Amino acid sequence: MRLQSLLGVLLLLTGCQGTQENQTDKKPNDIASTKQSDENKRTLSNMKGWELRSWNEDGRWYFSFLAGTNRLKSADEVLSGKMDLDSLKLKLEQLKEGEMIFWGSPRIDGFINLMPPKHISQEIRAHCVKLNLKI
Repeated sequence: MRLQSLLGVLLLLTGCQGTQENQTDKKPNDIASTKQSDENKRTLSNMKGWELRSWNEDGRWYFSFLAGTNRLKSADEVLSGKMDLDSLKLKLEQLKEGEMIFWGSPRIDGFINLMPPKHISQEIRAHCVKLNLKI
């Protein structure tokens, strides 16, 4: 009986030691890079959603992407986040799935939100659908 108990303890300790070896087989750089890549994926979230603004300037379409709040944004605030379509898509790819985006709003002093042509707005909406974002 005592021999069986001793064998059981030895097996248990051997199994635990094997687990430690498996954990130390990973290099610290591998662990850090995996953790970092997970952190870089779709981490943006906002309880009040996101505000998307669009406007035309000299024949080109620009966008501003702001965190939703309970207050109106100033024209300076909207225009300071100016980005092109490709930059907007990259920004959208940082949002967590299921995030809500509100496109457009009432007129702001010094800024009028305009909707881009149908092919551009469809491209943005399709990108949001692909990313499981609500727009």
